[in-house]
Amino acid sequence: MSLESLTPTPAAGFDMPLAILSACHDRILRFCDMLERLAEHIQNNGVDLQAVETAKLIHKYFSTAGKHHHEDEEKDLFPLLLHHDEGLGSLLSRLVETHRQLDSNWEQLEPILLSLDTIESNKEAFTILTYSFATSNRNHIQLENRELLPCAALLLSNTDNEYLGQAMAKRRGVPYRKQTKI
Repeated sequence: MSLESLTPTPAAGFDMPLAILSACHDRILRFCDMLERLAEHIQNNGVDLQAVETAKLIHKYFSTAGKHHHEDEEKDLFPLLLHHDEGLGSLLSRLVETHRQLDSNWEQLEPILLSLDTIESNKEAFTILTYSFATSNRNHIQLENRELLPCAALLLSNTDNEYLGQAMAKRRGVPYRKQTKI
């Protein structure tokens, strides 16, 4: 289990909100991989300092950025897309439903990550839960990358993208700035 995979990579600016959402998908997938490695590490080595530190990183990511990601989509992106194409209602409803399932899985997983010392008696259940959470995230992201983001790229205007980027920046408490092109 290596922490090197957490090294930040250059990110898009909020003036490119779809790129930010896509990059967030990549980070979610990396944290899902890390979560599965954590479960395997605990199965093989028990709870040690490395496991505790990794659990803290995973918890921090999913309880902040992961939460913001769902809000970005449901509160801002989805309504914009429905405004342009009501035919997307079925897809968007399905995505909201999987968000609720992911949130429910996270509610089960979060307290375990916060108190790994209690895991010794229930390592197998933790492992099953982590793999279920990771698999559900992978399936959800695959659908969003295959259907949602391409539709958004086609439908959203520059004004829509600016609105979306501003909302995403505000949600994170950071200023919205347009990137300057070199």
